[in-house]
Amino acid sequence: MYAVLVLVVMGMAGYTFYQNSQQQKRVRQLQSSLKRGDRVLTMGGIIGQVSRVTDQRVWVQVADGLELEMVRPGIRSRLEG
Repeated sequence: MYAVLVLVVMGMAGYTFYQNSQQQKRVRQLQSSLKRGDRVLTMGGIIGQVSRVTDQRVWVQVADGLELEMVRPGIRSRLEG
């Protein structure tokens, strides 16, 4: 009985680790594929459009004449439409 419980706990821990690593992989792929014109959601909840991209930084236009300079990990997701 104890062995079954240990196996279940280890299986749950392994599954959680696997899911976490897959999520991190998706986020890294997103951040490396950002391009001008993409609509994005930042970690702070700000929605804007990518106006410029360099190796380390992304500029997100959030209003006319207002751009935020961010590091790539500050982008949470790409929005459709």
